[in-house]
Amino acid sequence: MPPPLPGVRAQDAIRQEWLKARLERVLPGLMRRHGVAMWIVVCREYNEDPVFFSLVSPSVMAARRRTMLVFNDLGPEKGVERLALGGGSNGGLYRVYRDPDSDGRELWGQGQWTLLRRLVDERRPATIAVNVSQTHAFSDGLTVGEWEQLGAALGPWTAHIVRAEELPLEYVEARLPEMLPTYRHMMRIVHALLARAFSGEVVTPGRTGNEVLADALAAMKAAGVEGSIYTHPIGDHGHGAGPLIGLWDRQDGVPGRGDVRLWPSTWFSIELQATTAVPEWAGQPLRSAQEEDAVLGEDGRMAWVLERQTRYHLVR
Repeated sequence: MPPPLPGVRAQDAIRQEWLKARLERVLPGLMRRHGVAMWIVVCREYNEDPVFFSLVSPSVMAARRRTMLVFNDLGPEKGVERLALGGGSNGGLYRVYRDPDSDGRELWGQGQWTLLRRLVDERRPATIAVNVSQTHAFSDGLTVGEWEQLGAALGPWTAHIVRAEELPLEYVEARLPEMLPTYRHMMRIVHALLARAFSGEVVTPGRTGNEVLADALAAMKAAGVEGSIYTHPIGDHGHGAGPLIGLWDRQDGVPGRGDVRLWPSTWFSIELQATTAVPEWAGQPLRSAQEEDAVLGEDGRMAWVLERQTRYHLVR
């Protein structure tokens, strides 16, 4: 078995570094490739844009009330500035943009849209990308309600809006080279688990109905018992889906249905019959049959559902 993966805290730190690298190395090139000067991602708590969780820290569980993430390209030398209107800085990856007149309170309602408009007025982007697409689900995260408010807030800037559908799609798609060793390590663990799970170390192969029948009849014969075995699966139907272990008139096996394998977590009705000569009846053979239900458990062990009947019910 390969070494285990790092603990949850260490995983968080690793994923945070991946996020930083994607924002710094991947996103600027994508924005320029698709002619995007500013990208605005707007979503509300528990109705997040599909791209949202690829843009925020792994410890972020949801958007904060309404979160606006604004990416503004300052050019190849200065890079892309990352601004958060609502929510936090994500470990310093975003600059929290606040209204200086709000006394430090969280952005809320119309004031948040007003602040976004102020930001756009200051930056004056040539193009503003929004996540609206009729083709790609990953690029269609801007809801109608948010779109209506965004359009009202931007006013004349709506003429600069573009649907750069491939920007969010390719950002979510892009992987970093430094991710590959970790992914390869995960695959080694998965393959090791599969190799062990599907091995004789932990699995005892569930047999076919006909094989079980042959073994049970051989045991009966060795014990000097003259009788028959008939076992059928039960479940949502009386005679359920699964293997037949004999029929009362087919003790040499049941072609087809008896060749089905037994698997854990299945239930069976076990019908046993023994024939015994009764001395008091001049040796006349007496056929005695039972039908009791049993469970083949997850561990592959068979057990009676309740108990096996060992005495007759006598009416005196």
